[in-house]
Amino acid sequence: MFAGAFGAIGLLMKRRWAVTLFQLSLAALVVQIAGTFAVTPAWSLMGPMGLAMPALILVIALFLLSYAGKAAARRWIG
Repeated sequence: MFAGAFGAIGLLMKRRWAVTLFQLSLAALVVQIAGTFAVTPAWSLMGPMGLAMPALILVIALFLLSYAGKAAARRWIG
């Protein structure tokens, strides 16, 4: 639930475990979005425009994971 927030804190603290927390956060986010649209009638209520905010959050999560991975590869975090 708080993996993304702790991942961001880990990135600020320059800790390598931030990458793992961002991966965990991304996995949980995908499960949550898939569950919301598969189990509940959210798609019929919100329509295609209701997918904009979850898609934006997914893009931000992917960016943070990519940035943390590149920072770890370049040894900016350790």
